[in-house]
Amino acid sequence: MKKILIYCKTFSTAQNLINHIVGKISALQIVGLSSTIEDALETINKCKPQFIISTDSNIIKKIDAAFPQLHPKIILITKNLIRTQSIIENQTLLLGEQYNYEQMITKISNFIGYEERMSDNIQAQKLLTNLGFKLKLKGSAYLIEAIVFTKYYRTQNYSLEDLNKIIYPHVAKVFSTDVNNVKWAVDRAVKYTYESRT
Repeated sequence: MKKILIYCKTFSTAQNLINHIVGKISALQIVGLSSTIEDALETINKCKPQFIISTDSNIIKKIDAAFPQLHPKIILITKNLIRTQSIIENQTLLLGEQYNYEQMITKISNFIGYEERMSDNIQAQKLLTNLGFKLKLKGSAYLIEAIVFTKYYRTQNYSLEDLNKIIYPHVAKVFSTDVNNVKWAVDRAVKYTYESRT
């Protein structure tokens, strides 16, 4: 777990950070919640957090002055419009409020060196989404199952014969359908994706 202090001047801002960002990153452990710089510095001295998230840029100068030997990384959320996030000397991550919560979670996770382990199913979904597949199509659901199954099913050489004799029957069994329905739906999903990209 990575220890984090939340420093915000208002409770509502701190609550938003906890509910929408910090609480969504399971690698973070909140060791303090401060509304004044004095309280924040006291918590830093006592708990030695590795990260501080704040909406007040003054915290950076105060920490540098009070703890020249201690270098917690700062995640600063600013109202200023910035085109891209800035990482200053690998110690400060600057995020503009134009980022939505999901984007902030991703950027903060990268900054703290944390990547949540995605399930095989989620990884397959992301792969297909990146390729342009619509997940609402039945063929996409069949493809996801086929990809996950293929990860654990190993032969000397993959072949079309494996697809027809092993993979499609497995998918059909999982979805309580027949192999022809699986083939048709997968073919339809591939064609739909190809046509929508050309």
